[in-house]
Amino acid sequence: MNQLLRLVVCVLLTSAVPNVQADTSDEWEATYSPTISQAVQNYFRTSRSTAASVAMMVNGKWVIQKNYGVATPKSMYDLASLTKTVGTAAGVLKIIDLGWGRIDEKVIDVLPEFAKCTWVQDRFPDLIKVHGWKDPLPPNPALCDKKKEITVELLMRHRSGLRDKVPPEVIKTARERDIDPIDLFLELPLMYEPGTEFFYADIQYIVLRKWAERKVKAHGYAWADFLRKEVYSPLQMKSTGYFSEHTIGGANFIPTQYNFPAGIVEDPIARGLGSASAGHAGLYSTLGDLQKFAEMWMDKGTLDDKTIYSAPLAEFATAYPTGIPLKEGRGLGWDLTSPISESAHGPIQGGFGHTGYTGTSIWIQPEDKIAVIVLTNRTYRSEGKITIEAVNQLRETVAGLVWKAKPTVPTTK
Repeated sequence: MNQLLRLVVCVLLTSAVPNVQADTSDEWEATYSPTISQAVQNYFRTSRSTAASVAMMVNGKWVIQKNYGVATPKSMYDLASLTKTVGTAAGVLKIIDLGWGRIDEKVIDVLPEFAKCTWVQDRFPDLIKVHGWKDPLPPNPALCDKKKEITVELLMRHRSGLRDKVPPEVIKTARERDIDPIDLFLELPLMYEPGTEFFYADIQYIVLRKWAERKVKAHGYAWADFLRKEVYSPLQMKSTGYFSEHTIGGANFIPTQYNFPAGIVEDPIARGLGSASAGHAGLYSTLGDLQKFAEMWMDKGTLDDKTIYSAPLAEFATAYPTGIPLKEGRGLGWDLTSPISESAHGPIQGGFGHTGYTGTSIWIQPEDKIAVIVLTNRTYRSEGKITIEAVNQLRETVAGLVWKAKPTVPTTK
């Protein structure tokens, strides 16, 4: 379904909902829930997935918090690429706020092994021959020396020039040969000169997480423990984290694929590296926890009396970078204006957010105090185009309701 058709359907759905002066959740339930429920049922029929959770904030007030299918308020979703925002970037920004690192810091200063420039095919020629895998773009030797110019900021904005090619079978073989698979990512060559091109790639957050891990280790922390102490615990995000083998199969995990035990992450690279080591995927969370995370960002790094980030840093992280084309607009961990996350905000103008491959998304627009969170297990039965279009339509429908309703609820401040 193309963008124009999705927009037409979104307008038709939202135009049927009257503007109301809604002060109570009951009024919102009666007026807007039927539209959302119908959109979710349409999504279930098309995608054959089993769970969805939706939250809508209008003028600073959560007016809808609903769970559908097998989902409950305790359900933990595989966030997929929302891990970049809620996990890796959240921790990196805290490191910067604590003064343990700088946004303009060269990655090589913390990870000297990052200077290496090795093509995966050169390291595993036998494996490449067996699996028939071939990297379509050989490294450019002239760019290898440019890796030393890559900064934390370039990684966070997906402008480092790094490539994104380490197949899961190579990761598995590396482990069998006592090679740390993270090294394969650290040593990959560049696709572009740093800072010249936007290229959304998981590797940038895999490297970023390794940089962050080494930073917090110097202060006596494991990565997951640092996130819990400095970000999740102050926000009372009790169900957010990377979960170990002994938690697999827990009742609160939403399965990402019908033939996977609940709690196994969908992303094959995250599975190969270990979810806490990946950086780009592997984090689990609940709707309620993400609502708290969104509230904190809505208030420039503070929730209630807990300050997670200084206001200047929070504002910088979500401000549009100067001199960057509109279609390449990325914040520090957040998408701003790139086409990748356009379904997360639908008709909402401005703000920041992110999407995840498993059917997750979040969008926050502080100017009008509106936010949208949609969590699903899109990949439960299929990962194809049909399910992508289905979840995009669901996201845009919910975002359309929020945008239409934003003038109708009295502000909370």
